[in-house]
Amino acid sequence: MSKADELRLLREAIQSFPDALAIWSADGKLVACSDLYVRLGGAGGDTELRRTVRSLGGGARLELLTDITDARRAEQAARFLSYHDALTGLPNRRLLDDRLQQAIALAQRRGRMVGMLLVRLDDLGPAADTALRHAAHRLVGCVRKADTVARIGADEFAVVLSDVKDEADCRAVADKVAQALADLRPSIGVSLYPADGADGETLLRNADAAILFFGR
Repeated sequence: MSKADELRLLREAIQSFPDALAIWSADGKLVACSDLYVRLGGAGGDTELRRTVRSLGGGARLELLTDITDARRAEQAARFLSYHDALTGLPNRRLLDDRLQQAIALAQRRGRMVGMLLVRLDDLGPAADTALRHAAHRLVGCVRKADTVARIGADEFAVVLSDVKDEADCRAVADKVAQALADLRPSIGVSLYPADGADGETLLRNADAAILFFGR
């Protein structure tokens, strides 16, 4: 095989390689690279690359670039959905439990209360998904950034009010939620740490038992 044929086969092999590939000489000069390597090298900041370098004889090196942008985004999406509700984007029950633990720990240190609101929607109408998204948006607008709104059931939301001074503060938020969701006929149950429970599960159970009907 002639030298020209060897070079042609090498170029074809480089171009057909699934990852972007480049060969560098010992003195740092680019010997050969694939078209994909050129494209990825000029990719924008949103592209995430994995770079692998392998040593060749005489100090030369082989460099591989792999575009992992889609895989990383899929990983991030999966991580988000493990802690959030897919429809509303709100925290799910798993993240709610964590936020509750944090709120209770803070209340213990400061000698304060934690408010728990359980909000059940009784009239979602035919466009239930749209109504749930709107309800989520309104609920978030009723509380502080330090508080947590979570979707924990098909038509149920939980609201954790952190660092509450007294029961009146919690009731005021419940009234605000009732007004914001009046068209969905919400049922709202309220419980308080530590009076109504020392952990998140108990607070949720007692809020469910204490459902109050607003906007009827």
